[in-house]
Amino acid sequence: MKQIRFLCRFFLLCLLLPLFCGCNEEDDIKGIFIERTWYVTSFLSADSMPEDINDLQLANNRNSYRIAFTPETFNAQAGNCEFSGRWTVDGKNQSIRFTMNPGTAGTDDLSRALIDRLEKAVRYDGSYNYLRIYTEAGNSVLFSPGN
Repeated sequence: MKQIRFLCRFFLLCLLLPLFCGCNEEDDIKGIFIERTWYVTSFLSADSMPEDINDLQLANNRNSYRIAFTPETFNAQAGNCEFSGRWTVDGKNQSIRFTMNPGTAGTDDLSRALIDRLEKAVRYDGSYNYLRIYTEAGNSVLFSPGN
């Protein structure tokens, strides 16, 4: 009888083992970033409150504030300023870093805010529906996906 119970427990454990081994705690980097264009939705303070940056300008010029990713590089636009560079990301600890090409500078408050957030980026939070990039100080920029 003990041997049957042991075999039943062993069989049950074997059935449950794939559930414990199949968990993946890493983000889908390719699905979230690669070959996708993200548009700035808002700038948020460290306490997640909208910052007093011209949201009307953002709403009226969605295509002018965006970022697109390839596996190793990014291209972005912040108002009249187009810029690019390299980026690295770690899907397990959700860290992200940007290295801008020389000469990247914004011409207005909104473009400078986007460039500043990307230069100081340390982590991200995101899925296929939104992307939020944080600085070490905790302020962030929120993106929504392209059409």
